[in-house]
Amino acid sequence: MVAGLSAEDLVAELDRRGLLQSAELAGLQRHIVIALAERLKPDDDLDFEQAIVELKRAVKIALDVIARGAQGSNEGAFVDAVLAQVAEKTRNEDLDGAAQTLETALIELDRQEAEQREATIRKRTIFLEAAIKQHTLRRDAVAVVSQLERLVDIDRSADRPAWLPQFREQYQKYLQDGQAQGISFSLLVAIECSRRMGATARDSDERGNAD
Repeated sequence: MVAGLSAEDLVAELDRRGLLQSAELAGLQRHIVIALAERLKPDDDLDFEQAIVELKRAVKIALDVIARGAQGSNEGAFVDAVLAQVAEKTRNEDLDGAAQTLETALIELDRQEAEQREATIRKRTIFLEAAIKQHTLRRDAVAVVSQLERLVDIDRSADRPAWLPQFREQYQKYLQDGQAQGISFSLLVAIECSRRMGATARDSDERGNAD
């Protein structure tokens, strides 16, 4: 009971005001409207008119859900199928099922987004590694180090990529390659790595570690 009236009483008042027929014509049957009215709780402390306002709003939202399911979204078959399922469950008074359908769809979107992100990272890694080789051929140590920073920060958003452990590993790799193999360009890259670390150092300790 809300405002001294049952859910059926509230729906009857909507019918008296001419609001129920249009809802039924749009696909929202009377028993669904009654179910929506039953969602109004005595603890909500609603008077009669406020209860009618709340029920009208719920009917409007349910009609929008049904319309969205019928119209589609132009966002692909997956989205359209989910919206259609939600609309069908709403028409069948399965509001909890409709909510679970959407939660499942959101989880699926997260999975798809993770897969797409992983694929993007793999492609970006390939391009960055290729760019490093090209800049090596060009003997542009500054450009090599710039791409190294992007490579080590490929799945992060670090404000100082040159201070990531992976960047330090690259520095050591080029330094050792230059010293062991006698490759002067590798030593130039190592020097540029050190300069980059020094340029982004925050204090004297970091500047000392960059040398």
